[in-house]
Amino acid sequence: MKQFITCLAAALMSVGGVFGQKTLDEESLKLVKDLNNRGFYRSDCQWLYDDDHMEGYLRMLGDFSADARNDTREAIARDRERAQKIVDLKKAIVGKTKKVKKQNKALSQYFPDLAVANRIFSEAEGVVKRCDVLQKALGPKTSIDSDDGRSMPKGKLQEFDSSSSNGFAGRRMDLRLWRDKEGKGLLSLNTSFRNREAKAIEVDDSVFQRVRDMVEQRKLYTIGRHYVPDYEIMDASNWSLHIKFEGGGISSSGYATGPDRSLGLYDIERYLINLYREQVPEEEEEERFMRR
Repeated sequence: MKQFITCLAAALMSVGGVFGQKTLDEESLKLVKDLNNRGFYRSDCQWLYDDDHMEGYLRMLGDFSADARNDTREAIARDRERAQKIVDLKKAIVGKTKKVKKQNKALSQYFPDLAVANRIFSEAEGVVKRCDVLQKALGPKTSIDSDDGRSMPKGKLQEFDSSSSNGFAGRRMDLRLWRDKEGKGLLSLNTSFRNREAKAIEVDDSVFQRVRDMVEQRKLYTIGRHYVPDYEIMDASNWSLHIKFEGGGISSSGYATGPDRSLGLYDIERYLINLYREQVPEEEEEERFMRR
């Protein structure tokens, strides 16, 4: 009888232990292990890092193209799904209790460092909230053909200026098509970091007309005014684009991403570079810089 009572007490203690601890499924346990190993959580999309990043994105929202906004929308959706799993994990562990002491006691069964665990859950909760704000601001997916209310500037093309540089990689390009005071068409290409004036060649009106036609046919006027990657990138290229017409202009710039390749900017650049190289081969241009 004594032995039976001892076994029963042990069994009750075991049951009590089970009831005192939340039972997690295999996927949740895997997430617990991953968070403990990492010791932190951070969103992939930089606009979700904190409220300052989110508000900075919202201020620039009107500068982004439909294509870029769609990419951001997808990035945010992926981050929200991951953050929500972490938020749901905490709910599964602590249950409905609102008392911090009870929550910490429940969390301590899975997380040896409570400070780290609470920091992770707080960050995930913040990411979910910021995702909801940005998703509401972005609205439903937009057609990449959307012109965002922008229209082709009127009149003849006066100037086309495209540049890009990456000092870390040692790359630079300044491509310019313009008219001088007498109205003569000129084209120059500079791929040197020596900051010396590039040789200009004379071109006729057909070059200006062809570039204008490419801008209109490929809807380059719908290009976003600014491009920034959704993911933080270091040591990437900066670029800018300025196109001037008699009745308006197009301006855009970016870092590490863009512009939308479908808009034909690269086709225009390729056309003008090839035209320039026909008269000024790359070797000749470099030798000219070296002699100075």
